[in-house]
Amino acid sequence: MDMFYRDWPYFPNDGPCGTSEQLATRRIKRSGPAMTKKSKSSTASKILKLSVPSAKNTVVVEKHLNRKEERDGLQYKVLKAKRAQKKESQLLEEHDKKSREVLNQDLAVIETEKNRWEAMWDHELKATRQRVRELEEKKQDLEAFSKVLYNYRLTGIGESDVLAYMEACKPVI
Repeated sequence: MDMFYRDWPYFPNDGPCGTSEQLATRRIKRSGPAMTKKSKSSTASKILKLSVPSAKNTVVVEKHLNRKEERDGLQYKVLKAKRAQKKESQLLEEHDKKSREVLNQDLAVIETEKNRWEAMWDHELKATRQRVRELEEKKQDLEAFSKVLYNYRLTGIGESDVLAYMEACKPVI
């Protein structure tokens, strides 16, 4: 385990990666805009070099001033407006995307509710149809019983048939 940490380049040691001071300066150099002693001195030396009047320095300073004027000018404002417009369009696209996602979720919920209600209605419809069939069968049984009873009243014959129908139709009556 000690070997791993000794070979690891980011832990301070005096191994093959250098001393801890060298590692610290490497990290500072890699970090970007952080000013080290070296970068401070090089910036100062550039400023000093440009302050000495010469043709080359004059061109460099004029370029810098032209860039500044350009920024203040119309072209910079146009670029800035384009960037703002692009950012706004990106935000609108993101908003549209989120709106579509929310709409799709809402549609999915509505679809599941619709399917649930349709299933419930189908079940109710099947139950109602079954009940109608049962009632029609009972109606037919009662019509047949009424015919037998009517014939018995007219003729007095078929007492056993009437009793059989009465036994069969007890739940109906």
